[in-house]
Amino acid sequence: MACLAFFAGIGLGQPYIYLKTRTVDPVQADPQGPMEAQRQSSQRFTPGDRVHRLIQFEGFPGDDTRLVLAERGVTVIDYVPDNSFLISGPEDLNLEGLGVRWSGALGADDKISPMIEQPLTGMRLDAFDFVVAFHGDISMSSAREAVLAAGIELRDHADLDPHHLLVHTTVDFIVAMSEWDEVAYIFPASDALAGGQPTQACAGALTTAGTVGQYIARVGEGWDGPGLGSAQIRYVFGPLTTQQPWDSVKAEIRRALDEWSRVANVAFVPGTNAAGSKTINILFATGNHGDGFPFDGPSNVLAHTFYPAPPNPEPLAGDMHFDDAERWRIQSDIDLYSVALHELGHALGLAHSDKPGSVMYPYYRMATNLTAEDVGAILTLYAPPGTQAPVMTITPTAPETSGATVTLTGSVVGGLAPLGVRWSTDRGDSGVGTGSAAWTAVVSLQLGVNTITLTATDAQQRSVSSTVVVTRIAVAPTPAPVTLQITGPTAAGAYSTNSAALVLSGTAADSSGIARVDWSSSRGGSGTASGTAAWTIGALTLLPGDTTFTVRATARLGAFAEKGIRVTYTAAAGPPDKTPPSITVTTPASTYFYTSASTLVFSGRATDTVGIASVSWSTNTGKSGMASGTTSWTASIPIVPGANNVKIQATDLAGNTAWRTVVVSRN
Repeated sequence: MACLAFFAGIGLGQPYIYLKTRTVDPVQADPQGPMEAQRQSSQRFTPGDRVHRLIQFEGFPGDDTRLVLAERGVTVIDYVPDNSFLISGPEDLNLEGLGVRWSGALGADDKISPMIEQPLTGMRLDAFDFVVAFHGDISMSSAREAVLAAGIELRDHADLDPHHLLVHTTVDFIVAMSEWDEVAYIFPASDALAGGQPTQACAGALTTAGTVGQYIARVGEGWDGPGLGSAQIRYVFGPLTTQQPWDSVKAEIRRALDEWSRVANVAFVPGTNAAGSKTINILFATGNHGDGFPFDGPSNVLAHTFYPAPPNPEPLAGDMHFDDAERWRIQSDIDLYSVALHELGHALGLAHSDKPGSVMYPYYRMATNLTAEDVGAILTLYAPPGTQAPVMTITPTAPETSGATVTLTGSVVGGLAPLGVRWSTDRGDSGVGTGSAAWTAVVSLQLGVNTITLTATDAQQRSVSSTVVVTRIAVAPTPAPVTLQITGPTAAGAYSTNSAALVLSGTAADSSGIARVDWSSSRGGSGTASGTAAWTIGALTLLPGDTTFTVRATARLGAFAEKGIRVTYTAAAGPPDKTPPSITVTTPASTYFYTSASTLVFSGRATDTVGIASVSWSTNTGKSGMASGTTSWTASIPIVPGANNVKIQATDLAGNTAWRTVVVSRN
């Protein structure tokens, strides 16, 4: 049985290759340098002239690079952080035109786990149990024959990973096997494997760029980015297994979340939006469940997990999916807590450990707590726990002022640096203060009472807030009249055109500020302009003949001004447009989507040769409405429990339509 952990293909921007034996800077690894100075894997038991090698690219190698490699006879075996492939290809492989930064062999010394003591001199006669991982393109029947021919004892185990062999031999033989080109990595076998006990394999980290091998030390920087910081991560439960009571399922997964928070500065809090950033969506599914990685039924892949962002894109980053075709149990058999604890290690950014008995060892085991090995691994990504929450004080200020701003000062003690202070008002204004332990905030005020909320947040996303009430009194009781101008397509009061699409633009001003600019048409229709002091309306669809458009600018204190323009539209001669528009949905990214939210924000683009008139939406539940925008559009759409068939339709200025459908399942 196996688990899979995924991340999507974007570059991490780091120049190193991260192996468990060492961190390699290929810039320093010239053909005679440190990389090539390692013992090389020069022996082969498979016929032909194909060899395995590492290739690092200047940027992330995308689908175009993989296609060119395939055309040159290359098989991509693994993705190697950062920006590298481990490949199988001809010895005289042509790498020209691929943006290759460095290419070289994976050294034989890099194939032996640092947890295996290599001999210094002479022969070591004691035999031990090891797991030998072979590259994914190697025939395992040929691998077995080669191992037996070398006089090495094979031990069969029904639950081995398909590319692993279990051997009982000396360290000297292991050193000799590391020189085989076909071998990827060798690490100690657990007691369960050596004793023939039932276990389940986690197939390791699978990415859109390929698998991540056991020889890899790290993938990504965790949710907190480079350095040892902290992170607050939300989690949302999607569809759950019916094999156990839902309260018990949630309790076991929360127990696993708490275990990781106990040893690292990561805080897990319940979320409401499965598609939100820094949110782990936890769900059970079978077969093809909409993420491009279908489950394979019982007795193989138990679960799969997506690495954090970066390198993964939201909203998939960190998501954990469990195969509901497996026989899930609590504290027995396929133990939910033990699998969740292992998968959360991947969700936090950890690769597999070589140490038998650790939670992140590539074969699951019944677990109660994280081991010292797991704790040491997670503390390479995050800071240790136990920092005092921040406490904020605000210096008293005058309750009234006639100014447009007020300067507030104060201090923050405690918390994990860096600290930040933000402010917001009940009148819709917000901003960022300067300083941290001692801070200053220049706050915008509107006329009347302003309730100001100041919030200090530390690096662990723990926050503390306080409020101040300041009243701004008016200096001039009589505001100046609102001014409004239409400047485009003309400043005159009338305009003639042969185009069916019209864009209006202009300016508006008031001493209290402009709250909004609206428009209405004498032929029907109305809406709100984009912008206030400088505003734009469009594209408006014209009907043949005269149409009067009225624009109203409303000030923040309620005063308004109106301007009108008469537009005469005469259609240009020529055949009618029959080409439908083009419409794409970019969010959500999948045509099949799971959520627990009652509302989802859809967005996308629409294009047409004559212009887009409108974008609308409707659902099979009877809901419908208009999207905001045309060429770039957004729509907030209500989602009811069960299946929601959401249809997004674009209409061009000639009346042609096109649509896209997204199926959203809400638990």
